[in-house]
Amino acid sequence: MSDLDSTWKEALEHYLQPFLALFFPKIHDDIDWTRGHEWLDKELHKLTPKDEIGGRIVDVLVKVWLTNGKERWLLIHLEVQGSYEKIFPQRLFVYHYRIFNRYKRRVCSLAILADERPAWRPKRYSHGLWGCRITFTFPCVKLLDWLPRLSELESSDNPFAILVAGHLWALQTRDDAVQRRLQRIRLYRRLYESGLSREDIGELFHLLDGFMALPKAEDDLFWDELERYEKEKTMPHMTSIERRGLERGLERGRAEGKAEGKAEMLLRVLQRRYRTTLPEELVGKIRGTASEALLEEWLDLIFTTSSVEEFQQRIQPS
Repeated sequence: MSDLDSTWKEALEHYLQPFLALFFPKIHDDIDWTRGHEWLDKELHKLTPKDEIGGRIVDVLVKVWLTNGKERWLLIHLEVQGSYEKIFPQRLFVYHYRIFNRYKRRVCSLAILADERPAWRPKRYSHGLWGCRITFTFPCVKLLDWLPRLSELESSDNPFAILVAGHLWALQTRDDAVQRRLQRIRLYRRLYESGLSREDIGELFHLLDGFMALPKAEDDLFWDELERYEKEKTMPHMTSIERRGLERGLERGRAEGKAEGKAEMLLRVLQRRYRTTLPEELVGKIRGTASEALLEEWLDLIFTTSSVEEFQQRIQPS
């Protein structure tokens, strides 16, 4: 799976409810969101032969409950770059049938087309022989159709709308790194002023980075400009420089593959993040942790905690 595919998959998994509210409001309103939802990746992988894994299509399967109490499955297909245009409808049909045949579940297949070809709009798959015919139709959203509504997306309170805007600007600035930098800084400022939670802002920063990647020279200019903006606004949450340092630290820690290195990197980021002396108890706990997975989990907490006291409380065993 490419970096762009992974970014889209992560966006769907983090923002399923806003995604459906934006593109499929009727489905969204039929779901009882108080009951949560369940991702069924294992079930989907069982239906996918190894020679079909990869490509440019992101598939996710999720279980939801309706307001009438019934359980339903949603199969969401995201076509990212268009390399499967000839067999895309057939693939949707095959997955849809496999799920029904194996689990005897009614499933709704949804298609999201993130490609750059305005005329490509598959809506159905059909085949027949000697009077016997089957036709499979599916709801489909073309992201290019939202291009005239960019200002609406950017001003929306829906976090997924911001991601769609980032994707569309990435398409519009594919050959213009300067313009992409300017649009990216504008979207980041919009996030700062959106009133979204600290956790959402951090996650959306991360996802937009995946959509609107920049060459190093423009990326450096972007972070310099964003830092100046943050200083002017006296941002109360994690600044771009802190976040950037964390991302780079994560990359170094993963490359080293040693718990000791990750522990020291975590302590450095905590010091920079909270600008205070770290409690000896906290330092000892971090340095005494041999689990790399646990250290990475604690690193993620830095995005969502506002003080060293809150961080220390969150890592205590329940």
